[in-house]
Amino acid sequence: MEFQIPEGIKTILEALINCGFQAYVVGGAVRDIIQGKKPKDYDITTNASTESIASLFDSIGGFEVSTINAKSYQIVSVNGVEIATFRKDIYHNGELETTIPVKTLYEDTARRDFTVNSMAIDITGQLYDYHGGQADLAEGLIRFNGNPIDRIIEDPNRIIRAARFVARIEGKIENETLSAIKTAAAANVFRDIAQERIRIEILKALQCDKPSIFFNHLNMFGLLRHIFPTLDSTVGLNGGKQHREEVYDHGMICGDYMREHYAAACRENPMLLLAAYLHDVGKAFPTFKDGEIHFYGHEQLGADHAEREMKALTFTKAEVKFVTSLIRIHMDGGIKMSPKSTRKLLYKLNQAGLEYTDWIYLRVCDRAANLAKGPYSEKKINKLYKRFQKELDPTMNDGNTAVTDIRDLAISGTKIQELLNIGPSQIVGAILQYLLDRTILDPSLNNEKKLVEMVVGKYPKKPVCPIHKVEMECLACNTLEKENYVESIRTR
Repeated sequence: MEFQIPEGIKTILEALINCGFQAYVVGGAVRDIIQGKKPKDYDITTNASTESIASLFDSIGGFEVSTINAKSYQIVSVNGVEIATFRKDIYHNGELETTIPVKTLYEDTARRDFTVNSMAIDITGQLYDYHGGQADLAEGLIRFNGNPIDRIIEDPNRIIRAARFVARIEGKIENETLSAIKTAAAANVFRDIAQERIRIEILKALQCDKPSIFFNHLNMFGLLRHIFPTLDSTVGLNGGKQHREEVYDHGMICGDYMREHYAAACRENPMLLLAAYLHDVGKAFPTFKDGEIHFYGHEQLGADHAEREMKALTFTKAEVKFVTSLIRIHMDGGIKMSPKSTRKLLYKLNQAGLEYTDWIYLRVCDRAANLAKGPYSEKKINKLYKRFQKELDPTMNDGNTAVTDIRDLAISGTKIQELLNIGPSQIVGAILQYLLDRTILDPSLNNEKKLVEMVVGKYPKKPVCPIHKVEMECLACNTLEKENYVESIRTR
C-alpha cells in the first residue's frame, strides 16, 4: 500500500535524493498518515550530514534554511521541515548524552521509543516498517521498540510518553510494555524524570481527543500519585448523594466533555481543560455527618492543592493562576442567578483574570459529568449566556454596564482627594472600594454626580468665612489678607 506525501515534502526529499542521499519521512507524521489523519508537522531523516543538508538547500535557493542546535546533535530546518541525519542515541542516567551517526534507516528507526513511531515512508509512498509498527497501530497497541526495560533505562520519561501515546491513538498498552513500566515505577525510576518534561507531556496529552486515557494510564502505572497526588486520592471515592459516579470518574467525564464540546476553546487555552479534570480534587478531603459524605469548601481546598502540585511540575505562574482561580470560583453562582449575583460573579471573575465564558464552560461540563442529573438543556445554557451578556451590554440594561473593576468607576482617586482636600492615602483606596461595592450591586450609581454625593453627601456644607461666619464664599476674605481686613474694621 502506498501513502500520500504533500508535494512540498516531496520537493525536499527529491532534492536530497538527486544529490545521491537517502531521505525518508519518519516518526509521528507516518503514524498519522497511516491512521488517515493530517500530520501537524513532518520530520525527515537522511544519511546526509548536517553540513551537506544546509549547503545543498542554500545552493539551490528558494528555501528557508536554518540550523537548530538540539541537546547533542544538530537539525536543519528547511521551510519549517526538520531534517536530521541517521543517528544512534547514547543515554546516561536517563539523559541523552551524545549521538553517533549511523549508516542505515534501520539503525535510525531502531533507536526510537515505540514501534508506532519507528516507521518511515519514502518519496514514492512506500512504507518501511522494520519493527511491526503498522500491525501494532492496527491493533491499537503501544509497544516499546526493542527491549522495554532498555528503553525505560535510557529515558524514564518514556513511561509518561507511553501514557500519552495510548491517549493519542486511543489504544492500550502491550502486556510486556505494561509489565516493564510497572516494574520501573515500583523501582522509583520515575524520580529521574525532570518535572518540566512531565509538564510538557501533560500539555501534549491535553491535545488528544480524549485526555482521560492519559490520566487513567498514569493511574494504572502507579504514577498518578506522584504527579497529581490529590487527583489520585479521589480514585474510588464516593461522589455523595448528589452523584452516581465516583469523584475521580466525575473529573474525567467533565474533562472529556469539555474537550469534545469546547474543542476550540481548549486548543486556545489548554489550562481550561486541565481545570476541568482537576476541578473537584478538593473532594479528596471529605467530612462525614449523619453517616453521609460531604465536601464542604472543596473548591478552596482543591485550588490550594492544585497550586502546590502545578508549581512542583513547573507550570508557569499564569497557568497556575488560571487553573486555581477557576477551581476556586467554579461553585460560585448558578444557573438561575439574580442580576446582583451575576454582577458579583463578574467582579470575581475579572479580579481573577477569567472570562465569564470560562466559568460557563466549566459549569456546563461539571453538570454534564453528574450522572445523577444529566446535562443542562441548550435552552438553559443560552439563558445563562444571556444573563452575563445583559449585564455587560448597556443596550440591554437601561444604559448601564456591570462594574467589575475600580478603573470602571466614573470617579477617580484624584477627584476624591480634591473633594476631601486630602493627599494620597489609604482612605482614598477604602472609599474607592466602597464605591465599587455599591456600583457592583447597582450599576446605575456609576455616574460622577451620584458618586460625588456618596463621597461628600447630597447637600454638602459650603465653606464658612471665619470672620463673618457666612456660609458662603466671602469676597472680602478673598481680596484682603485676614489681618488687614480685621484692622480695617477696627479703624472705621
